[in-house]
Amino acid sequence: MIRINLIGVERQKVRSAIAFDIGQTVTVACSLILVTTVLLIGWWYWSIRQDSSRVDTELVAARQEAARLQSLLGEVQQFEQQRARLREFAWSHGTSRKATS
Repeated sequence: MIRINLIGVERQKVRSAIAFDIGQTVTVACSLILVTTVLLIGWWYWSIRQDSSRVDTELVAARQEAARLQSLLGEVQQFEQQRARLREFAWSHGTSRKATS
Protein backbone atom coordinates (compact mmCIF):
# COMPACT_ATOMS: atom_id res chain seq x y z
CA MET A 1 0.00 0.00 0.00
CA ILE A 2 1.10 3.53 -0.74
CA ARG A 3 1.48 5.85 2.19
CA ILE A 4 0.86 9.56 1.77
CA ASN A 5 1.98 11.89 4.47
CA LEU A 6 -0.58 14.66 4.70
CA ILE A 7 1.02 16.34 7.71
CA GLY A 8 3.21 19.08 6.47
CA VAL A 9 6.69 19.29 7.86
CA GLU A 10 8.28 22.69 7.98
CA ARG A 11 11.30 22.79 5.80
CA GLN A 12 14.17 25.11 6.34
CA LYS A 13 14.68 27.72 3.64
CA VAL A 14 17.70 27.04 1.52
CA ARG A 15 19.89 30.14 1.31
CA SER A 16 21.98 30.64 -1.74
CA ALA A 17 25.71 30.77 -1.13
CA ILE A 18 26.13 34.19 -2.80
CA ALA A 19 23.38 36.04 -1.01
CA PHE A 20 24.47 39.43 0.35
CA ASP A 21 22.75 41.59 2.83
CA ILE A 22 22.11 45.24 1.92
CA GLY A 23 25.27 46.50 3.63
CA GLN A 24 27.50 44.20 1.64
CA THR A 25 25.73 45.09 -1.58
CA VAL A 26 26.20 48.83 -1.01
CA THR A 27 29.86 48.28 -0.08
CA VAL A 28 30.52 46.27 -3.24
CA ALA A 29 28.70 48.82 -5.42
CA CYS A 30 30.63 51.74 -3.91
CA SER A 31 33.90 49.85 -4.29
CA LEU A 32 33.17 49.20 -7.96
CA ILE A 33 32.33 52.86 -8.51
CA LEU A 34 35.54 53.92 -6.75
CA VAL A 35 37.73 51.52 -8.75
CA THR A 36 36.09 52.58 -12.02
CA THR A 37 36.58 56.24 -11.16
CA VAL A 38 40.25 55.71 -10.31
CA LEU A 39 40.79 53.83 -13.57
CA LEU A 40 39.09 56.56 -15.60
CA ILE A 41 41.12 59.30 -13.91
CA GLY A 42 44.31 57.30 -14.50
CA TRP A 43 43.45 56.86 -18.16
CA TRP A 44 42.62 60.58 -18.47
CA TYR A 45 45.93 61.56 -16.83
CA TRP A 46 47.86 59.19 -19.12
CA SER A 47 46.19 60.57 -22.25
CA ILE A 48 46.90 64.16 -21.17
CA ARG A 49 50.58 63.27 -20.60
CA GLN A 50 50.71 61.70 -24.07
CA ASP A 51 49.19 64.83 -25.62
CA SER A 52 51.59 67.04 -23.67
CA SER A 53 54.55 65.02 -24.87
CA ARG A 54 53.33 65.25 -28.47
CA VAL A 55 52.80 69.01 -28.20
CA ASP A 56 56.27 69.46 -26.69
CA THR A 57 57.79 67.56 -29.60
CA GLU A 58 55.86 69.66 -32.11
CA LEU A 59 56.92 72.84 -30.29
CA VAL A 60 60.61 71.89 -30.52
CA ALA A 61 60.20 71.14 -34.24
CA ALA A 62 58.38 74.45 -34.81
CA ARG A 63 61.13 76.40 -33.01
CA GLN A 64 63.79 74.69 -35.11
CA GLU A 65 61.83 75.53 -38.26
CA ALA A 66 61.44 79.15 -37.10
CA ALA A 67 65.20 79.41 -36.50
CA ARG A 68 65.89 77.95 -39.95
CA LEU A 69 63.44 80.35 -41.58
CA GLN A 70 64.90 83.29 -39.62
CA SER A 71 68.38 82.58 -40.98
CA LEU A 72 66.92 82.17 -44.46
CA LEU A 73 65.11 85.49 -44.09
CA GLY A 74 68.40 87.12 -43.10
CA GLU A 75 70.03 85.77 -46.26
CA VAL A 76 67.14 87.05 -48.40
CA GLN A 77 67.45 90.51 -46.84
CA GLN A 78 71.19 90.52 -47.55
CA PHE A 79 70.55 89.59 -51.17
CA GLU A 80 67.90 92.31 -51.46
CA GLN A 81 70.30 94.91 -50.06
CA GLN A 82 73.03 93.72 -52.39
CA ARG A 83 70.64 93.86 -55.35
CA ALA A 84 69.57 97.38 -54.40
CA ARG A 85 73.22 98.49 -54.20
CA LEU A 86 73.97 96.87 -57.56
CA ARG A 87 70.99 98.61 -59.16
CA GLU A 88 72.04 101.91 -57.66
CA PHE A 89 75.59 101.34 -58.84
CA ALA A 90 74.42 100.34 -62.34
CA TRP A 91 72.06 103.29 -62.50
CA SER A 92 74.68 105.78 -61.37
CA HIS A 93 77.30 104.44 -63.78
CA GLY A 94 74.83 104.01 -66.57
CA THR A 95 73.65 107.65 -66.42
CA SER A 96 77.18 109.01 -66.11
CA ARG A 97 78.26 107.16 -69.26
CA LYS A 98 75.32 108.51 -71.17
CA ALA A 99 76.12 111.99 -69.99
CA THR A 100 79.76 111.74 -71.12
CA SER A 101 79.01 110.26 -74.54
